[in-house]
Amino acid sequence: MAGRTTIRPALISLPRHSENQVFGILDAVTNTIFANANAPASETPAVDATTPDRSGRMIQLDVLRGVAILLVLASHRIADPPAAAGWLGRAALWVACAGWTGVDLFFVLSGFLIGGLLLSEFQARGHIDLSRFVVRRIFKIWPGYYLLVLTMLVVNAHGRWAWAWHIYWPNLLNVQNYIVRDTRIGQTWSLGVEEHFYIALPLVFWALLRVGSRARPLTALPWIAIVVVLGCNMIRWIECNHQPYSVPAHQFPTHLRMDSLAFGVLLAYWYHFHPRTLARIAQRRWILLILGFTLVAPMTLNAITWPFIWTIGYTMLYLGYGGILVAAVFTPVGPDGGWWGICFRSRLARALATVGIYSYSIYLWHYGLLRDAIALIVPRAMPQNALLQWIMGSVLYVGLSIAAGIVMAKLVEFPALALRERLFPRRSTHLSIPHRRNPTEAAAPTLELVGLIQSHRRPQHLPMLDR
Repeated sequence: MAGRTTIRPALISLPRHSENQVFGILDAVTNTIFANANAPASETPAVDATTPDRSGRMIQLDVLRGVAILLVLASHRIADPPAAAGWLGRAALWVACAGWTGVDLFFVLSGFLIGGLLLSEFQARGHIDLSRFVVRRIFKIWPGYYLLVLTMLVVNAHGRWAWAWHIYWPNLLNVQNYIVRDTRIGQTWSLGVEEHFYIALPLVFWALLRVGSRARPLTALPWIAIVVVLGCNMIRWIECNHQPYSVPAHQFPTHLRMDSLAFGVLLAYWYHFHPRTLARIAQRRWILLILGFTLVAPMTLNAITWPFIWTIGYTMLYLGYGGILVAAVFTPVGPDGGWWGICFRSRLARALATVGIYSYSIYLWHYGLLRDAIALIVPRAMPQNALLQWIMGSVLYVGLSIAAGIVMAKLVEFPALALRERLFPRRSTHLSIPHRRNPTEAAAPTLELVGLIQSHRRPQHLPMLDR
């Protein structure tokens, strides 16, 4: 129907040869996720897990985004409880230790979703319009990001424009994860990593499409991803032996962190070109969850300065979050998904999903000026009680960060996405699934996926949504 977002399932051809079991596991993570998490963030989250709504969103993905951004908020505010906080302070410290891993969850999602967009276009059209891909990414990332940078530049310049340029040129050129000048927008280091990824990945696809075989030009993609994973691990070990830990040197650089994104791309490849394994892996949801949380847990119990964390720990994080991602996406919302499927239908899940929709703008605006304002106002309101200052400051910080992200998304991010869709609309040859009014018809994709999981077979059409 005119003016309505349509859902386009990808038509996936199954390779005839069997796959190695290790790659089969990697295979699984990719499938349903990435189409939906990339839908324009202005739309409301889907209620059904495997049946995206007309907005093209899946609630599992938005819940994961909501968890990721709340972890980041916790790590940036709750990390300094007063001594009077007692057991509450100890719990807050644990939350803060776990909080920094939220960025790694974002990295895995980004690699999976962005790599999946390119792969789905190749499957649908037989080629990839890389320049169009880059332009669409610019409309998504740059408006909010550069508004933030320019706002900080103007606020802090006080007429000293030469000084302001010296401080902010790394952010303007997207090398802020290598040259850190203003820590009040220090959260943008991860956007530098992703920006470099958005440049490198299209170049890799361009090279493969030019030099690869005509029949299967992207065959080398998983091997390139594996090389990146191994290379980043090797470099981290070398860095570990040559200099003591510091955040700018060991956490920010692209060459030390891009393996999280490469792993997401690897998952996307196995989903698109070897989807049968997804059905087998989806049956083992408990194993995926236990394995995922087991891999993530050590990083939440120790300080990030522990060498194990900033070497092999980064690898464990994206492996663990990948397992959790697969388990979440292949959990039907409601009783068919067991206790976790019921949780996805809860009000808490819907609240997390709502936060997840605005996660990019929240991430941009939660730091810097907002922290400074709370640090200035709260002590004056409660001058004699450090514990109340910390509690009130934390509550205000989380609440105002979410509110600021929602406002800026509606003012900047969503209008930019709407303009992008008018100027550079999605290209797809996928068949549309019209909106169904009959509840039985609306449940059909969910029933199809449940049947797939139970029978180990692949359906002819899997729900697949673009951003």
